[in-house]
Amino acid sequence: MKDNEIEEVIRYLNSNSILVLTPIKLVRVYCPFSVRPMVEFSNIEISQLYSVTRVNIDRELQTVYIINGSAYNAKYFLLML
Repeated sequence: MKDNEIEEVIRYLNSNSILVLTPIKLVRVYCPFSVRPMVEFSNIEISQLYSVTRVNIDRELQTVYIINGSAYNAKYFLLML
């Protein structure tokens, strides 16, 4: 991805929310919001709900959730609204 493309994507992002595409519209969901893990991590159990306190993106423009001070790739979590 070129630098100008990255800047275009980042323009719509912030560390306090995510954008969720629903069948009807695009919705911004603000932190803290709840997620449920789809895989188990050393400090994360599948059966629990966790609160995302901050959102980042990594160098590959993947969404990263900050949960209990640690970073986790968002693709391993289900958003619970």
